[in-house]
Amino acid sequence: MIGHQREKFEGLDRRCLSEFPAPPLLAKYLFETEKLVMGLSKKVVLAYSGGLDSTLIAILLRERYGFEDIVGVLVDVGQGDEEIRLAMERAEKLGIDLRFIDAKEEFVKEYVHKCIKANGSYEGYPVGTSMSRILIGLKTAEIALREGIDAVAHGATGKGNDQFRLEAAFKYAGPHLRIIAPVRELNLTRTQEQKMLREYG
Repeated sequence: MIGHQREKFEGLDRRCLSEFPAPPLLAKYLFETEKLVMGLSKKVVLAYSGGLDSTLIAILLRERYGFEDIVGVLVDVGQGDEEIRLAMERAEKLGIDLRFIDAKEEFVKEYVHKCIKANGSYEGYPVGTSMSRILIGLKTAEIALREGIDAVAHGATGKGNDQFRLEAAFKYAGPHLRIIAPVRELNLTRTQEQKMLREYG
């Protein structure tokens, strides 16, 4: 199935331009993509969760950004065994070289405990999810630095704050790292992402 991805994606590019108003013009898209990855190695480290965004991004990084090797960083912050299992299965199918990090204890001690002491919340909403993005970003950058890879990627959109949390962590740990955010850069909607994944099977 993966072997047919390029052919499917080429066709999907053209259809998306007519079916959906959100994507930028294809010519601009290809130009910006080429400009972004120029000078980078063929390896990239992806903050990987196994969800819709990071699963699609693994495909886009190869098909549209020209990366040959994807190192996925799956950080366990307590999301549950079943979610971890599914993420690992998807990574194997996608050919992602996965690094699994059990960070539950660190997350509780260094983040959750301090947040509780500070009564951390946003308009009554506990900030546990947002806190985890910093830790995930740091772990992802650490893997990139350790393995000598100069590019990192994430699946955050351009609408929420996760993009800032992840990228702040990337830049703190490795100021020289190039950051790639396909969902934001290509202005993909949820509907488009789902359609693309159905195309890939």
